[in-house]
Amino acid sequence: MVKRLIHPIAVILLALFNLTAVAAVASAETRAGAQIQGQADSSGDSYIEKPRWEVGVAAAAIGVPAYPSSSVTNDRGFVVPWFIYRGDTIRLREGGLQVIALENKRLTLGLSLGGSLSANSDITPLREGMPNLDYLFEFGPQLDYRIWDRELGGGERSRLNWQTSLRAAVSTDFSAFRSRGLVLSSEVSYRRDNILGTRATVFLSAGPTWAAEKFMDFFYQVDPQFVTAQRAAFDAEPGYLGTDLVFGLSTHFSERLQGFIGLGTSLHDGAANNDSPLFEDSSTHAAVIGLSWQLKKSRRSVRVLDE
Repeated sequence: MVKRLIHPIAVILLALFNLTAVAAVASAETRAGAQIQGQADSSGDSYIEKPRWEVGVAAAAIGVPAYPSSSVTNDRGFVVPWFIYRGDTIRLREGGLQVIALENKRLTLGLSLGGSLSANSDITPLREGMPNLDYLFEFGPQLDYRIWDRELGGGERSRLNWQTSLRAAVSTDFSAFRSRGLVLSSEVSYRRDNILGTRATVFLSAGPTWAAEKFMDFFYQVDPQFVTAQRAAFDAEPGYLGTDLVFGLSTHFSERLQGFIGLGTSLHDGAANNDSPLFEDSSTHAAVIGLSWQLKKSRRSVRVLDE
């Protein structure tokens, strides 16, 4: 799947893989700890108070396609530390690393970091004999626009956001780095917090992705030296990659312990490279389940826009 993770675990894993489903779930990190709601500055923007930093540990099991359109599932399990930092311009949080250039109640403009897992070609029959897929890292500007933010009573809250990003991609096996061109993605997401007075959050999102030729080459190109009787040569083209649909649910079992689950589907009908011999399925699926435990937080609080 193409896209990102949210949740404290994303701070570590986002640099390693791109599961949209996790993104869905764990926006509920914003519910951890005591919050002071409804403060506003002279501009009318709503703020809450949160710790300057938090540290913890997360465990998750995931299953994601080996690459976009692959029917082979790349299953991984992780137990990792996580760290959240809320600075004025530099932030490490559920959406990964962000450098904020502009922020108000409606609009946030900054730089963001993303990435994806590696995949061994030995486990993907269509890529047998071809090079393994290295880790991917992405970095570039991101624009977030809050379409609405409504209090529903009883502590419930609903939000509709639009987000778009343009990122430069780099692949690496940590011995060498290669440019993989640009990736453009856009999504609309809906989130509902404190459902029926509980500490549960539901997240839904949908959005398409387009990519440059270098990025498409990484997944779908078949050079002459890798041609076989079952695998013809193919010159990948830039264009539409696919659309991701996501459902996520998270809840707090206590002030420090949170559980999350996410499901995602990627649709590749009409993709620019669906004629590639490496293109396999027009729809693929992913899932994640995990727990996050906050170990420590700063005594100092900072005022941030209520996300």
